Amino acid sequence: MSACAMKLAKGTETTVTQDFFKAFKENFKQATKIFFVLLPIAIVLIADIWFWNTVNTQMAKVMGILSLCLCVPYALILMYVFAMQAYFENTVKNTIINALLFAYRNPIQTLHNAVIIVLCVLLNCTIIYVNIFTLVFGLGWVGYLCSKAHVSVFYNHLERQRLKAQEEEGKQTLQEK
Repeated sequence: MSACAMKLAKGTETTVTQDFFKAFKENFKQATKIFFVLLPIAIVLIADIWFWNTVNTQMAKVMGILSLCLCVPYALILMYVFAMQAYFENTVKNTIINALLFAYRNPIQTLHNAVIIVLCVLLNCTIIYVNIFTLVFGLGWVGYLCSKAHVSVFYNHLERQRLKAQEEEGKQTLQEK
């Protein structure tokens, strides 16, 4: 979904269905590996939070808060990892690390995505009409809105790398003379 949503967000002409299945075939293996790396972490975090919330001591409250704090980088990784996997060629480990780095380096776009996701969850939990909208149209609209931020982040990153490469190339030609 990320690959197609980013193409739409860029304004590139696309055939959504064909591009979706093509991107699905291309990214399935690595996305599955990423999913199975992140799934046990989620299970441990959820079990940890649940455990510390069932124990009624002062230390348990502190540990519960620390467990919640560990959820923040995990959520940041989830916001970027599958979009990065669809956009860049990289190993699973580097994709996960880069997702966290992109989230911290681009706080405005990360906040944009977080607000969209939290609003979607809250509205679906509180307003029945939003539930119906989500059932009819799916979560593709959330992916599209988040892809708008991903496209700008990735474009800025590639532009910075291109400028850095030009600078280094200019330094090399000066050294050769």
